[in-house]
Amino acid sequence: MTMPAGEIAKMNHASQLGLINSLLDSIPDIVFFKDTEGIYLGCNQPFAFFVGKSKDEIIGKTDYDLFNADVAGFFRHFDIEMLKQQQPRHNEEWITFPDGKKMLVDTLKTPYWGEDGALIGILGISRDITARKEAEDKVTESEKRFEQIAEHSRVITWEVNVEGLYTYVSNTIKTVLCYKPEEITGKKHFYDLHPEDGRESFKIAAFEVFARKETFRNLENRVVTKSGKVIYVTTNGIPILDESGKLAGYRGTDSDINDRKLTEIALKQSETRFKSLFDRHNAIMMLIDPVSGTIIDANDAAARFYGYSIDTLCSMNIDEITVSDTKHIEIERLEALHQKQNYFISPHKLSNGEVHIVEVHSSPVDFKEKQILFSIIHDITERKIAEEEIKQKSIELAKLNAEKDKFFSIIAHDMRGPFNGFLELTRIMADDMPDLTKEEILKLAGIMRNSATNLFHLLENLLEWSRLQRGVIPFQPTLFSLIANIVESMPPVVDMALKKGIEIRYEIPEGIKVFADNYMLTSIITNLASNAVKFTRNGGSITFKAKEEADNSVEISVTDTGIGMSPQMLNELFRLDTHTSRRGTNGEPSSGLGLILCKDFIEKHKGKLFVHSEKEVGSTFRFTLPNIEI
Repeated sequence: MTMPAGEIAKMNHASQLGLINSLLDSIPDIVFFKDTEGIYLGCNQPFAFFVGKSKDEIIGKTDYDLFNADVAGFFRHFDIEMLKQQQPRHNEEWITFPDGKKMLVDTLKTPYWGEDGALIGILGISRDITARKEAEDKVTESEKRFEQIAEHSRVITWEVNVEGLYTYVSNTIKTVLCYKPEEITGKKHFYDLHPEDGRESFKIAAFEVFARKETFRNLENRVVTKSGKVIYVTTNGIPILDESGKLAGYRGTDSDINDRKLTEIALKQSETRFKSLFDRHNAIMMLIDPVSGTIIDANDAAARFYGYSIDTLCSMNIDEITVSDTKHIEIERLEALHQKQNYFISPHKLSNGEVHIVEVHSSPVDFKEKQILFSIIHDITERKIAEEEIKQKSIELAKLNAEKDKFFSIIAHDMRGPFNGFLELTRIMADDMPDLTKEEILKLAGIMRNSATNLFHLLENLLEWSRLQRGVIPFQPTLFSLIANIVESMPPVVDMALKKGIEIRYEIPEGIKVFADNYMLTSIITNLASNAVKFTRNGGSITFKAKEEADNSVEISVTDTGIGMSPQMLNELFRLDTHTSRRGTNGEPSSGLGLILCKDFIEKHKGKLFVHSEKEVGSTFRFTLPNIEI
């Protein structure tokens, strides 16, 4: 059966349309057809996917049905303008979908005509360029940032050919070297910017690197500005190779480090000066870590003073030198670090074990990005000894002043009474002698004799004490019998004791000897015995005892059954700055100076004096003397 020609033509046309639709659906670009009123006549599958609808749902719709009003209005205006001009138009436009999604599309729209030449609609082809646009924007932004940074930085970007001639320099050369790029590019070689004093050697070294095609990093270099000023830069460079691997030149950067370099040079010079001063100074100096106490550095003066080598000192901790509580030393270091206190006095131990008193001045200084203590140390041992001597001399002077005052007090007080007695007796004898009986005259004479004896004894003690203070009494100890000295010293005391009916006993072994000054021991015995008689009531007793001790000494004691003393009187007994004198049981005068004289004489022999007393019971005076030569 033969198919009519018309049917065959329709089948061919349908087949062609199916082929065209298949081709349009297979391409990634968006394709659509509109009539002159903006109604979609057809589209490919990517457009349907782009819109989010099926092809059938799109045909017969307008842009106002598919997009928001702003986008649809823009599309319609674009279509009308194109139809008026009847010329293809190209545009990039952002499309916003109903769900808020945005897309940038590159669209080409062109009018198309029918076979009769009549304008029947619009053919459009669009491509999603959102990702490409974002990538281009990022590149553009990155380039802009780089240009801005480069333009305002102190880094010169350059390229040179194999001869070292600049083929490119960045604009930053204007801010760093004050040249314009055109003054350098194609006109100067890299070594032309190097200072003349090392230019040739720099050129040779650089071309050796070129020959080896080496990459160089952070090469410290000097360059000359247009005005002739030399500045420091760090240079980084990599070789440029052609397709055959042959060296075509070098590409790199020069970074301005002049300020930093000058600071480093100044700092190094300062450190050199400090190190020279530190090492050579005669003062003891150390650098100490304020937290750990580690000795970081020490000078020659410190090594000489402490007796350690500098290396040994730098392996030690300041705690090993300072003779103080470790916690206290740590507190002092922190106070110095925070500048609360920077002056300290401490005992320091030397390598030989000697301890010296030093004064330390510590202040914080910057050292390798941290703060340490710079300590200057002075040995003040001799000064402290002198200060202590002055202190002791002051104490002694105060004591001497007190003794002087006591001396004058004794003269003024204790001698006035006896002399007043003499004056009264002489007045009686002068005025009443013719009327006095023989017995009355004898009584007055006896009173005068007793007063004279007491006054003489007081005067003798005053003179002895004065001579002792002035150091004019000779000290000539010898070894002799103790009992013999005591017996020879007692006659004046025995007379006083007999008048009061006081018994004197001796419990001293014959063989005991003492190594003492005979004159001083006689004064000691006489004074202690006289005091015992004065303060013992009639009919009492006094006992002398002695015994040898294990430490090559003899203990001698004088015990009475007298009136005794109160604890307060005992505490003030040997003090010249208090008045401890009192009268004896029969009114005998007493200055207290005799006991002080005894104490000084005993201590002259390296001995000690002890007193025990109870009121109304009696007193015991014990003292020690050596029994061998000292």
